[in-house]
Amino acid sequence: MKSIAAFIDFSEISKHVIEQAAAIARRFYADLHIIHIAAPDPAFVSHRGGHHHERDWRALNLHKEHQMLHDTAVILSGEGLSVTPVLIQGDTVDKIMEESQRLHADLLVLGSHGHGALYNLVMGSVCEEVLHRCSRPMLLIPPVKRT
Repeated sequence: MKSIAAFIDFSEISKHVIEQAAAIARRFYADLHIIHIAAPDPAFVSHRGGHHHERDWRALNLHKEHQMLHDTAVILSGEGLSVTPVLIQGDTVDKIMEESQRLHADLLVLGSHGHGALYNLVMGSVCEEVLHRCSRPMLLIPPVKRT
């Protein structure tokens, strides 16, 4: 195993995704890619003066996400791992497929939010769709149990 792609969304499960992916990378001396797929820019923004605020908010949010990825990579690099942070925008499932292929990832690590069957029926599940489309090995981290 030479390349691991860990996909995070900065939710509560992301910490566990990074921990598990880093542990596997250490064991196999693999390169670790920590990837966040940000939502694409909206296709339509109102012309009523709010578009500047929306654009500024999106830019600020992307900057914060990029900084969090960088900070995480610095910490893990300090622990001896080869880490590359990646932030891209687009459709989550499509970008997971594209990035895993581009990186020749030997393993994909993703977190599940565990929303439930009704939510998945209405909204869909990223993990489920990736499982159907991907031929690469995957590690799915279950949702964090709340006590």
